[in-house]
Amino acid sequence: MKEMIHDYCVKNDIDGISVCIHLKGEEVFSYQEGFKNEQKEWVDRHTRFTIGSISKLFITVGILQLEEKGLLSLKDPVYSYLPDFKMDDPRYKDITIEMLLNHSSGLPSVSFKKKYTNHFEPSYIQDILKMYQILPLKSDPGKYSVYCNDGFVLAQYLLETLTKQSFRDYCLEHITLPCKMMDTEFPGAILDEKSYAHAFNEYDHSFNQEFVNGIGSGGVYSTAKDLCLFYDTFYNGKLLSQTSIDKMKELHAKSYLQLESNTNGYGLGFDYVEVPYFKAYGKTALAKGGATFGYMSYGYVILEDQLSVCIVATSKEAGVALLAKELGARFLNTKPKTLYLDKVVSQVDAIDGIYGAGN
Repeated sequence: MKEMIHDYCVKNDIDGISVCIHLKGEEVFSYQEGFKNEQKEWVDRHTRFTIGSISKLFITVGILQLEEKGLLSLKDPVYSYLPDFKMDDPRYKDITIEMLLNHSSGLPSVSFKKKYTNHFEPSYIQDILKMYQILPLKSDPGKYSVYCNDGFVLAQYLLETLTKQSFRDYCLEHITLPCKMMDTEFPGAILDEKSYAHAFNEYDHSFNQEFVNGIGSGGVYSTAKDLCLFYDTFYNGKLLSQTSIDKMKELHAKSYLQLESNTNGYGLGFDYVEVPYFKAYGKTALAKGGATFGYMSYGYVILEDQLSVCIVATSKEAGVALLAKELGARFLNTKPKTLYLDKVVSQVDAIDGIYGAGN
């Protein structure tokens, strides 16, 4: 497998990479390759990477923990907890907490303003709330799911408001410490220059520490080994009850199309609650990927096999999802079958037009 990873890095111009695989709670594979900075220091198992949108799983777990404590219900309207969340659109009162976590809130995408900086922006969320006051929603809440970072930024603010803790402090106490994730950190903390992998730009110079100010939507720093410990919790119950885990793995995606199956289905926090690649193996994988400027990440857990696979990397362009899937497949005891996509026949003409993608 090391040769496979090396070949993938060479082919895809990956500067540094860290891979970890857990099976039934035990580490069965760990590998690092490449440099973490201009001084040509090697990536090791403790080297942190920005994990991008995998951070959304942290805020999702945090919100569900608050529900288990009786502090909220996913079906509650967001505005009832956040009096300073107001919009120039009366439909905003229909946005529930659940909609923030399954990309169906209809919120406009304003979270990218000042999201990526080289310093921490303490006023980031308040600035977003001010912008919301003069903006309409882009759709009826709950109508359909379009990837939305704003929902997770607002969920972060909700968590901080109810707990009276910063997102960082909450996660350290209720997520990373119980899981012994000793190398995971959050914006607001200045990291030692040698503790994290520096992303390289087109001039082959490394960037300084990246602060993703929408922390709950994409700002966590972690390692492949720590992320495997985190993904393990979706079968070992260390952080959530089975009821909450079942909510996360339920298909929440709503599409323009009424398909018999949904190949890109959102759960709560997860991008996929049934990865097509593993569906061919007869397995159900919960997966989430992430990307920021120069960083790529991907992780998944196959609950019935208790298999967790996580990869973090620095790369100008290449993703690591395919590599993660191919590595994990080597630990499965079944062979893949051919899958056929459902046919979409009569619905296309009715929705023909130009649409925005992603955010």
